[in-house]
Amino acid sequence: MDLSLLSTAIYGFSLSDMVSLWRPLIIFVLGITLYSIFIFKFYRFLARRKIFELKIHEYDIHIGLKKFLHVVECMVLFPFVIFFWFLVMSLLLTIISTSQSIETILFISVAFVSVVRIVAYYSEDLAKDLGKLIPFALLALFLIDGAYMSADSSLLMIQQLPAVWRILVYYLFFVIALETFLRLLTMRSCKHKEKDHDEFWKMVNA
Repeated sequence: MDLSLLSTAIYGFSLSDMVSLWRPLIIFVLGITLYSIFIFKFYRFLARRKIFELKIHEYDIHIGLKKFLHVVECMVLFPFVIFFWFLVMSLLLTIISTSQSIETILFISVAFVSVVRIVAYYSEDLAKDLGKLIPFALLALFLIDGAYMSADSSLLMIQQLPAVWRILVYYLFFVIALETFLRLLTMRSCKHKEKDHDEFWKMVNA
């Protein structure tokens, strides 16, 4: 027996109408869920002072090799991971910014990511709040007025990237310099704190 005919006969409901309504709803819910999880991982990852920990000190290797690996971690791995998130942020901005040039979007993106990285060395909680600002603002705009955004602008930006490759290289160098400076500054601050701590206990025990 046809269930749709039965449901139509009873109370005027239609199973086919219900399924046709559910299908876009399920896609919509799954899309927002996946986007929210991605952004959650994004801003928490970007807001960490140490994005990932190689735990070089735990390996039984030569001290010179440990220092070399530490330099690679600070000056190569960290900046390239941050640069990847800079590209992700640029793509997100192109969706909500239909009038800005690609140079302006890249400038705003690298500035935003850099600010999050700087703030992460001051307060990771503040960096998390700042890191989710634009991504969730984009989600709010989509929920309020999806017609305001256009995926075509993101595709256009991807097509224009080869033309601005020098700008991308300059920004990559900036990210490397910034992350290296922040790490060196943090290491120096930690050494001063340890020195002050040792001097304090020397005075106490004197």
